[in-house]
Amino acid sequence: MITVDFEHCTGCGACVQVCPKKCIQNKENNEGFVYPVINVNDCINCNLCEKVCPINKSQELVNPKAYAAVNRNTDSLMKASSGGVFDSIARYALKYNGIVYGCAFSDDLKAKHIRIDCTNNLHMLYGSKYVQSDIANTYSEAKKDLDAGYFVVFSGTPCQVAGLKSFLNKQYENLVTVDIICHGVPSQAYFDKYIGMLRKRHQGNIVDFNFRSKDNHGWSLAGDFACVKHNEKKKHSLFYFDNYYYHYFLESSIYRRSCYTCKYANLNREGDFSLGDLWGAERFNFDFDTSRGCSLLLVNTNKGSKILKYLHIDISEIDIETAVQFNAQLSHPSVKPACWEKRIDDFKNKSPEEIQSEYMKEYKAKRIIGRLKYLVPSKIVKVLNIIRYKFSVLARD
Repeated sequence: MITVDFEHCTGCGACVQVCPKKCIQNKENNEGFVYPVINVNDCINCNLCEKVCPINKSQELVNPKAYAAVNRNTDSLMKASSGGVFDSIARYALKYNGIVYGCAFSDDLKAKHIRIDCTNNLHMLYGSKYVQSDIANTYSEAKKDLDAGYFVVFSGTPCQVAGLKSFLNKQYENLVTVDIICHGVPSQAYFDKYIGMLRKRHQGNIVDFNFRSKDNHGWSLAGDFACVKHNEKKKHSLFYFDNYYYHYFLESSIYRRSCYTCKYANLNREGDFSLGDLWGAERFNFDFDTSRGCSLLLVNTNKGSKILKYLHIDISEIDIETAVQFNAQLSHPSVKPACWEKRIDDFKNKSPEEIQSEYMKEYKAKRIIGRLKYLVPSKIVKVLNIIRYKFSVLARD
C-alpha cells in the first residue's frame, strides 16, 4: 500500500489508474490540491500503487537538441500561446488516424485531460492553462489505444508524462510524448475561486478563458475571456497585473508543494519533445519571422529526431546554454517564496474579493509598471530587448 508523501507527490494519478480494485481516489485536501486516498477495506496489498509511483524512480540521462521553432501555418500560429509547435506534432499524428491527449478547459473551466481523434477538436488543446489538470482515466485510455495499434501523442507536464510512462511500464514505438517546460501548477480549487469572483463581477457565465491570447497585445502574457450574460457574449481583456490569480502564478507563490522540489526541472526531460516559449527570439537573426510567437523546442530522443523532419515548422538550432538562459526551469525548480503559506491560508479563509482587494493594495506600484509596459508599442519593446540582451552578453564576456 502506498504511503503518500505530501511534500513530493505530484498528483500524477498513476496509482489511481493502476489499482485493480479501484480503491484509490484523488481527493482535494484543505490546501486545494488533490492527493491519493486509499480505501483500506478494499485494498488487497498488491503494491502496484507503490511500484507505479514515479517519485522514487530514476530519470534517464538525456542529451537534448534545442531549436527555435515556429509553425508555418499562420492560423495555427495565431491560436497558439507561442510558436504553435504542439499543433504541428498533433496534426502529424491525426494525419495518420492517430490519437492525441492533452489538457483542455471544460465548459465550466475545469482543466482536464481529454482524448481527441480529429483536427476539428484540436483547438480545445490550444493555449496555456495555468492550472493543474485532472488526468482522469487518460493513462488507461492511452494504453488501450496503443495496444490497438493507434499512433498516440500524449502531452502534459513532465510529472504527468512520467506518470504515463510508469503506468505503461513498457516502451511503445507508436507513442510520442510531449512535456511542457513547467514552472509549477496551482490547484483547480484556487482557480475556481478566482473564476467565481469574475462571474459575480460580470454577472454572467465566464467562457473562452485564455491566459494568453494573441488577440490581446500579440505574443505576450496578455489574455482574454468572454462572459455570457442574457445570451449575449462579451469579450474582456485579461492582464496579469490586474488580477491576483495570474500574478501569483507568475511569482510562483501558489504552486503545489512538490513543484518547489520538482525532479523534472532539468534537462533530463520525460518527453520525446519539450516545449516552452523562446522569449526574446527577436534578439537572434533567424531566417523566419518570430514576431508572432516562437517556441523553444527540445528534441530529446531518436524518435523525436525522426519525427522532427515531418513537422510543418520553421526551425533553427540554438545552443543548449541559450535554451537554459531563457527558461530557468531547465536548470532548477521554482523557488518557494516566503509568502506561500499566506497565499494558501488566504485561499482557505478569505473570499476572492478580499484576496483581490489586498492584492490591489500590496502590488500597486508593480501594477502601474505592468500597465505602462503594455502601453509601449511592441516594436519599441523589441528594440529595447535587443539592446538589453547585447549589453548582457558584453557583461558576461
